[in-house]
Amino acid sequence: MRALAGTILLVAASLGQASAGSTVSITYGNLTINFRDPALVPKPGIEQQYVADYRTAIASKDPLKYRALIHPASLKCLSDEAGQKLFKMMSGRALARDIPEDATIVIVPSTQDQSTALGMGALSYAPAQPERVIAIDYDFEGAAAAGKGKGSGQTIIDMLASDGDKYKLVLQCLTKKGSEDFLARLKAKAQ
Repeated sequence: MRALAGTILLVAASLGQASAGSTVSITYGNLTINFRDPALVPKPGIEQQYVADYRTAIASKDPLKYRALIHPASLKCLSDEAGQKLFKMMSGRALARDIPEDATIVIVPSTQDQSTALGMGALSYAPAQPERVIAIDYDFEGAAAAGKGKGSGQTIIDMLASDGDKYKLVLQCLTKKGSEDFLARLKAKAQ
């Protein structure tokens, strides 16, 4: 279900304050993300502005500030019951975390709908043409003490598309089948 939401939490084990991520590279669908490639560091202008806006929204813990990051095409998908519940779940997850100042952040050119690349095209789709993928990686300082070891942390991956002179977050829209499956899973979980 996590892949339907647009934000993928690859490794999550919140154990306290975080330090810079130790992930060197990961493969996400057909995209390889190299966290050590200096060419992928957010560039001045639209990329650095998105990172600043994202950090501000997450630090605020305000769902409306998080919503302001979302591409208008994705916002249209949040009007039905499944979309509203999906947004509540995703904004809750996003706002529950803190992104440390020393997190590793890269922005990778990518025009592919990652739900298709991950084999989830029957359940979700990108409502706007992705242009970039932002990846944020960090470790938790308490990981070693908890027996998790270095590299235990979180990697956040989101698709971005232009909206005027800004990048906006492209949340996946659910297909009819995706909406039905999502609501059925929520109902089963509640019982």
